[in-house]
Amino acid sequence: MAFGAGVLISAVAFELMDEAYKLGGFPHVTLGFISGAVIFTGANVYLARKGGKHRKRSGEHMLESDSLAITVGSIIDGIPESVAIGLP
Repeated sequence: MAFGAGVLISAVAFELMDEAYKLGGFPHVTLGFISGAVIFTGANVYLARKGGKHRKRSGEHMLESDSLAITVGSIIDGIPESVAIGLP
C-alpha cells in the first residue's frame, strides 16, 4: 500500500501539478490545491465525528456512518477524476 501511495503522490507532484501550472498559472493551481485539501479535511473531520474513527472495529462499534464514509470517499475521489478525464 505504501508503494501505491508513493506512486500516486509522485504522479500528482511531477505530472499533474506541473501541467496544471503550465495551463492555469500559480494562482489557479494554489486555489485548487488548497480547496481540495480543505474539502478532504472537512469531510474527514465530519466523518470522524459521526463515528468513522471506529470504522475498523466490529460488533457494537459498527455504525451506519460506514456507508456514509464510503459514499463521501467515492464522491471526493470521483469528481476530480471525472473532471480530469473530461477536459481536453
